[in-house]
Amino acid sequence: MKKSIGVLLSAALLIGLLAGCSGQVAESVESTAATEVTEAMEATFADISASAVATVVTASDFQENGTFFRFEGILNTIAEAGCPTPDCALLGGDYNIETGMDPDNHIRLIREGLSSAFPDFAQENAIFVQGNHDNASSALTTTGAHDMGSFVIYAINEDDFPSAQSAQDVEGITRDLGKFFSGMVAAGDYRPVLVATHVPLHHNSRHDNGYAKYLVDVLNHYGQTLDILVLFGHSHSGAFDDDIGGSVNLIGRDETMRVQIPGEEYTQLSANFTQETLHFTYMNYGYVGYSANTFVNALTVGVIQICPDSIEITRFTTEGEYSHDSIPLMNPIYQQKAA
Repeated sequence: MKKSIGVLLSAALLIGLLAGCSGQVAESVESTAATEVTEAMEATFADISASAVATVVTASDFQENGTFFRFEGILNTIAEAGCPTPDCALLGGDYNIETGMDPDNHIRLIREGLSSAFPDFAQENAIFVQGNHDNASSALTTTGAHDMGSFVIYAINEDDFPSAQSAQDVEGITRDLGKFFSGMVAAGDYRPVLVATHVPLHHNSRHDNGYAKYLVDVLNHYGQTLDILVLFGHSHSGAFDDDIGGSVNLIGRDETMRVQIPGEEYTQLSANFTQETLHFTYMNYGYVGYSANTFVNALTVGVIQICPDSIEITRFTTEGEYSHDSIPLMNPIYQQKAA
């Protein structure tokens, strides 16, 4: 897997993640890869916040007692850093400790945390994606496109892209997502699209996304025309994300990611995955409840800021901005095979 181009999940970096960024921002990213400091990189989180067209806070996987106090604390830290009232809160599922539970009460606690940190936040702009721990509920956002003004969110609930999936489970959402993207292109609508799922797309030892390649193919096709950022959760309870950065991870456009070959059993050493070059950006929301990742297990909330010529991503813990060079690693077992 190729290394990230020096992506630091910090407000000091103008990432220029998606297509359509200005040449100045693109040059800054290249300089970052060479560990050079440019003037553009010195912008503070408050500076970026002042120029942002839209701000989205992101988080997922709330399964631990005390999680909701932590979530509110991180939101307060974000507000104190100069973040404006978010235009959207994008929550990636698993609001319950136990599986098969009604998520409504914990969604209420999340809403209270948002209101406490950002009193002017419009609650109708909170998107709650269903996780595998969450029973279907009217408190959850419906699968599909949600127009947020300067950007679009396409929510994918766990019922529509489930863990332990079959080919038939994925056919519907693959078809619907393709139709949506096709309609955007036909209409000349080039707003950024945040695709919000719970179950990840990358090949990992949990092996409950065996048909994710069907979605990756659609995202890659339309990512050559549209600016797409995919967010996922779910894989906080083990080393499933260690090889792409642990609990704080990002794979950018034009970088490669292992994707399971549909229908094949999981084994790390067999050729049952394919290396896909991504035409979209791929990252987790920020695990809030707990993380058992062994490489990085920081508990964070993400802030995505859509600016006139770039998209900026910052991570926060309760202590403040969290900088982590989220380079896709190779698990020792892959390195051993390569040797």
